[in-house]
Amino acid sequence: MDELKIEEDTEITVVINDNCKREEEENEFMIMQKTITSIKTQLNTLQSSLKNVEKKIEKTRKEKPLAHAHAKPKSMSIKDKKTSSGFEMNEQITDEMILFMKLAEGEKEISRQKVTSYINEYIKTNKLQNKADRKYIIADDAIKVLFKLSDNDELTYFNIHKYINMHFKSKSKMITIETILTED
Repeated sequence: MDELKIEEDTEITVVINDNCKREEEENEFMIMQKTITSIKTQLNTLQSSLKNVEKKIEKTRKEKPLAHAHAKPKSMSIKDKKTSSGFEMNEQITDEMILFMKLAEGEKEISRQKVTSYINEYIKTNKLQNKADRKYIIADDAIKVLFKLSDNDELTYFNIHKYINMHFKSKSKMITIETILTED
């Protein structure tokens, strides 16, 4: 009987050892799983923080652009910066446009924006816009003479700048004419 008892004890010990190993492995697995979950949470938090920082940087870039080498000097006044675009830059205009706009004698330069605004106001004041199709402008005698329109020409808000452009004396054209005159 003693022999049987030893075998039973050994068997019980083996079963207990197997159970202990299984529990240790399960514990180790659980610890690893918790560690991975913790790392994932930290990564998500870091990723969220990174997105927030990126948004802040983008916002500051939009508010205050970085100074570039080709940027305008800071000494320019607000007025200079405002009139630096081509549409707002003063250019010399023809005598016909000066008469049409009723400008003072000394005013020979004006911006395209002001000319366009004046003509749009003239069209509105004199009710020259076609009521059926508002993109068309019904030219009165003053507009026909100013833009040299024939009876077949259609004047629209889309093509009006083509007619306005002929009243601006381009500086490059003036230089070319001066160059030609001095070469002869």
